[in-house]
Amino acid sequence: MRIVKNILVCYITALTIFILTSNLHAATLTIGSASGSPGNKNISIPVELTSAPGEKVCGFNFDLCFDTSKLSFKEVALGSVAVGAGKSLSFNQPSSNIIRVVVIGLNQNLIGDGTVLTFSFDILDNAPVGKSALTITKASISDPNGKALPVNIEGVELSILK
Repeated sequence: MRIVKNILVCYITALTIFILTSNLHAATLTIGSASGSPGNKNISIPVELTSAPGEKVCGFNFDLCFDTSKLSFKEVALGSVAVGAGKSLSFNQPSSNIIRVVVIGLNQNLIGDGTVLTFSFDILDNAPVGKSALTITKASISDPNGKALPVNIEGVELSILK
């Protein structure tokens, strides 16, 4: 019985260390907050990149999901740190509630911390007052050699005010 307990303690300790260290060296994509009233146009929503010390981010892609009963997608533009790194933006809308973005470059320039993208939405005239979730899914970040890096996601809800 004592051997089983010792093995279990070792396993739990190893798993805990793995979980804690797997998030230490990760880049984080954060959707900025925004608010507006029904009928408001061109609500800007930034996406920020924050790299952990030692992480070298060179490109990324993700899907942004939103509620089409409340929001209408207008455009997405590169942010200042992505432009400064010489990156290009490509995007499409595989379904009405998803915007798929890819930010890469034909270079190995690193993307620094800051605004990497800005999305623009219109709030529909008949949008109910409350929260509207904006979530990033299927995120992938790579280093200058194309190696995938760990990524953390922080989403937000757009507040629709009266």
